[in-house]
Amino acid sequence: MGIEEIIINKSRFISLATPIESEEQAKEIIEKVRKEHMAATHNVYAYIWGENDQIQRCSDDGEPSGTAGKPVLEVIKKENLKKHISYSYKVFWRDKIRQWWPYQSICPKC
Repeated sequence: MGIEEIIINKSRFISLATPIESEEQAKEIIEKVRKEHMAATHNVYAYIWGENDQIQRCSDDGEPSGTAGKPVLEVIKKENLKKHISYSYKVFWRDKIRQWWPYQSICPKC
């Protein structure tokens, strides 16, 4: 599983990408990350599954329709990453307590 992050305007975007063995596994990954980072403000994902790519799912999670999940899905298609999931979430810097929120447990170098 690959994990990357970027900071833009005091917001931290953390993304992971990994191969999947089934659509059920993709759903399990989505649920696991959401539970681990319940305070994240946006949880965006996209994945393609099936012998003929017949299952294509994405979520904008509250962002304007088509502005988050759909572009991620298009990158997955363009890069031919069949049977993969990409999942990103956003956390904010809280100046008053001088820490990232929510606590970033999946990023050991943070």
